[in-house]
Amino acid sequence: VTPVTRHSALFAFSSSDLKRGTPHPRGRGRMAEPVTWHTTLLAEVGPNAEGPLPWVERDYTPVSSAKEWEQGRCEMLIKVYADGAATSWLHSASPQRVWLSRPERTLRVP
Repeated sequence: VTPVTRHSALFAFSSSDLKRGTPHPRGRGRMAEPVTWHTTLLAEVGPNAEGPLPWVERDYTPVSSAKEWEQGRCEMLIKVYADGAATSWLHSASPQRVWLSRPERTLRVP
C-alpha cells in the first residue's frame, strides 16, 4: 500500500494464478482489441451491515496495464473511506489474500 493523498492509496496485488484471464482477448489471428476494463474485489471483512455474508464486493478499474495483469500484477488507486467496509479493511488489515475477478469489459474504445 502506497499512500497517494490523505484519502487515497495505491494498492498493489500479485497473482500466480494462470487462469486469471486477460482484459484483451486474442486468438484466431486477431489483434487485441483496446477496451477499458475493471475487476471485482471480494473482501472478507467479517460481519457487516451490507448483508448476512461475511464479505463485500467492490468494482475497481486498475491503473496498471493489461500486460501487467497478464504478468500477474495489478495496481489500483482506491479512495479510502473511514467508514467504508472494503476500503477500511484493505487499508487497516493489510490482508494476505484478496479475491479479484477476471477482467470485465467496461467500455469498448473505437
